[in-house]
Amino acid sequence: MKDFKLTQAISTAEKIVQDENLVLPVDVFSIAEQENIHIEPKPDSVAGVSGMLLRYREQFTIIYATHIKNEGFQRFSIAHELSHYFLPSHPENIFRDGKNIHESHAGFTSSNQIEKETDHFAAGLLMPKKLIIKEAGKCKDGLSSIEHLSKICKTSLTSSAIRYTEITDAAVAVIVSSDNVVEYCFCSSAINLKAFRT
Repeated sequence: MKDFKLTQAISTAEKIVQDENLVLPVDVFSIAEQENIHIEPKPDSVAGVSGMLLRYREQFTIIYATHIKNEGFQRFSIAHELSHYFLPSHPENIFRDGKNIHESHAGFTSSNQIEKETDHFAAGLLMPKKLIIKEAGKCKDGLSSIEHLSKICKTSLTSSAIRYTEITDAAVAVIVSSDNVVEYCFCSSAINLKAFRT
């Protein structure tokens, strides 16, 4: 069962999409513009963080990584930073003690609750359930649906696959590993149910 705050983060993002009558692919630049949030690409010669949210008084700026040449990754990074602006208590938490810069690092590997919430918000913003269920239904279960979602939502295969596990009735698992170590895993509810049957 998913953590309530993670579910709430997804719901907050999906409400923005619904209230603004947004369509796929969700335009993160127009969302930022409506909130008077400036967006700037980080020079591609500079690696490091995947995104940053800067605050000067009541003005916000998002800086996103371009050293990874993947539009889906870049859009997810922007959506991730938008979540720090939209989610309740996030600005207070990330800008406490006089800080005006918040740096984010890619991947669902963070143990920090706030960063987990922002990743789920970003997934819900870029891939809102009501819109992607229709799209996923146009393809066979599995990789073809994931690839279709990635294309239509302009999201990375990884984020599309993870989001797909949350909406499908098929038995699907997404496992990301490196150097013989599993970094994280997401399973659809069908896998969880089958695992407990005797």
